[in-house]
Amino acid sequence: MLLRNRGRLMTHRKLLADVWGPEYVDDIQPLRTHIARLRAKVEPKRGESPRFIVTDPGVGYRFAL
Repeated sequence: MLLRNRGRLMTHRKLLADVWGPEYVDDIQPLRTHIARLRAKVEPKRGESPRFIVTDPGVGYRFAL
C-alpha cells in the first residue's frame, strides 16, 4: 500500500482497513510493529531518521522516494 501510494500520506485507519480488514481499523499496534519491521529491512542505517518510510505523528505513514 505504501509503495502503490508513494509520496502520499496513508492514514493509520486506511492502511489497517486495506491490509488487515475493517475489523482492525482501531488496532494500531500491529501496524506499528509491521512498519518497524519494514524499516529494519529498507532503511539504510539504524538510529538515523527514516529516509523511506516517514511517520506523520498521530496520522499515518508515507513512502518517500
